[in-house]
Amino acid sequence: MNTTWIYKTKDIDGIYQSMIMKYVAKGYKIITAHMGGSQGEKSKIDFTDGKDIYRIWYYEDSENLDTKYYMHSSILCISVHKYEMDKKELYNYDYTLWRSKGEIIEEKVFYLINEYDRYGRTWADRKAYVTNKEVAKELINKAYDRYDPQEVYYKIALSKDSKKRIIEIIKAHHSRGYSTLKIKDIDYLERIYDTHYKNGRNQYRVIFSKDYKQHDMYLKSLH
Repeated sequence: MNTTWIYKTKDIDGIYQSMIMKYVAKGYKIITAHMGGSQGEKSKIDFTDGKDIYRIWYYEDSENLDTKYYMHSSILCISVHKYEMDKKELYNYDYTLWRSKGEIIEEKVFYLINEYDRYGRTWADRKAYVTNKEVAKELINKAYDRYDPQEVYYKIALSKDSKKRIIEIIKAHHSRGYSTLKIKDIDYLERIYDTHYKNGRNQYRVIFSKDYKQHDMYLKSLH
């Protein structure tokens, strides 16, 4: 009988720390020149043996599992990339190290199997991961079969004051792309009721007029 280990976020944090300590034990030095963060990264640390850079990456991403209900699922990944650098690049050249440029030395991928629990919560201590992709797909399919998710859509006509409030919410949470949004640009509101969650769960979609260039906007709440 095969055993499937379930990992919590704190377990994966510990694996990342252990990988860092392995390079510390080798006597490698930390180099901070290129360690600025970017989207999706939880943490990263760069070591050098005086010749090459070894980056230990800890980041969130998504991968196509092609489950019954979602094409992509969230993953956590810990990987070690090797970059060959001469001394000028290593210490003096302001150069950004991108994920695609390194040679992958080792890598661990953790597949999230409960994007939300049955109450719609996404707290980190409730998330669970496995390292086997096929097992992850099987568990995700079983979980969603159990709750038989269904979305119901309701069209909501909006008053002028309601449209003003929605514009305020959009601009407060999205600083780019909506600075010119006006009342005439909003057509109506759509409430999406998702029965996947206990007692249901609402989210909202703002439907813009045909002349407005932005795509429809999803909102988790109207507050």
